[in-house]
Amino acid sequence: MLKTVRPMKRLRDLLDEFNVQTTALGESIGVDPLDTSPELSETQLEAAAFVLAIGRALHTYGSPAHRIEDALQRISRRLGLRGQFFSTPTSLLAAFGDDVHQRTFLARVEPGEVDLSKLCMLDRVLEQVATGVLNPEQALREVRSIVERPRQYSTALTLASFVVAPAGASIFFGGTWREMVAAGISGLLIGMLALCLKRLPNANRLFDILGGFTASAVAVVCAGIFGPLSVETATLAGVIILLPGLTLTVALNELATRHLASGTARFMGAMTILMSLGFGVAIGIGLLKIISVPEAVSAAQFITPLWILAATVFITAIALTVLFQAEPRDFPAIAAASMLAFFGARYGSAAFGPYLGVALGSFIVASASNCLARWRNRPTAVTMLPGLILLVPGSLGFRSLSSLLEHDVANAIDAGFSMLMIAVSIVAGLFVAAAVLPPRKAL
Repeated sequence: MLKTVRPMKRLRDLLDEFNVQTTALGESIGVDPLDTSPELSETQLEAAAFVLAIGRALHTYGSPAHRIEDALQRISRRLGLRGQFFSTPTSLLAAFGDDVHQRTFLARVEPGEVDLSKLCMLDRVLEQVATGVLNPEQALREVRSIVERPRQYSTALTLASFVVAPAGASIFFGGTWREMVAAGISGLLIGMLALCLKRLPNANRLFDILGGFTASAVAVVCAGIFGPLSVETATLAGVIILLPGLTLTVALNELATRHLASGTARFMGAMTILMSLGFGVAIGIGLLKIISVPEAVSAAQFITPLWILAATVFITAIALTVLFQAEPRDFPAIAAASMLAFFGARYGSAAFGPYLGVALGSFIVASASNCLARWRNRPTAVTMLPGLILLVPGSLGFRSLSSLLEHDVANAIDAGFSMLMIAVSIVAGLFVAAAVLPPRKAL
């Protein structure tokens, strides 16, 4: 009994001593440190409500932590608020007011899909508030209206993009028409699966596993129907939309900008997605062998002519415009950014090696995006994200995991190291572009 009482008595003594010291410190500087009453006026509370709403919306539509915090800091200063912000992939913490009289808010946010059109609308609201066209109350209504607005592309067009993107990826990976057909079928089924699981929140957690299973199952079945086919290429192209290469790149970008909590959480989230996809692929291949589907024969890689690659990049840019929900008028800029990224990295890799080549492609597309954003007064992400998606190293991460599942540790380590180095190369290109031609806006 004495062993329990003494630590508790000691804890109470320490708390009493802390309160005495804190009160003395507060009296010496003229404030009451134990007074936690909020000091925000009604006008400031309206401004804080707007800042929280737009921060939650930016978080939902795919903005990284450093851009969210920068945007919220800028608009808070314009509204006369002293704000501090902390963003992670699943939450947003905001504190308004002076140090000892802060009002703190915590918003739990589920990561959403990238929506470039809504991101542009939110950017216009920020600009209108900063210039005084809208007050915080009006801006809050605008943000809510933007969030409630339905997606601008139809379900049929979205499903078509799920087909086009994997089919184009199979050509990038050196596949033939057989791999392209298999990847397109996989993309269609995965798109239909995504639409169905949106209505079932709990089942949605199985999406990555089911997506990997679908892609591998379709690849093996098509190999049995069409004849010689690279199952690895067809499977990889089929899950290309699900690969977290962009998430991994954003995570390293956040780590490099000292947003350690968000970067670490996002990095582990990307690894979890990779493992889920790999598990689904392993199940698909294992089950299909059990039911005696003919074993696929690996096909030699096809050397794709340059004009086919250019046409594929152009068509893929159409699919990315739909999948990222960009406005139709942004398609020419997205297509140009995709061309710059792909061929900049391709010829850069031939001249300087793969890592410097990817860094060059990243630098070119980021610089062009910054220039276009300054000229058109729109967020840099509109053209940068679709361009970077052609450079991100998700396929290498998938190959690393596949090698581990096949107990090929040496190739797994090599592919994993290459994945990280390419992601770092992309981030380096972004940093150099930001230093040479800094963006005018936070978004």
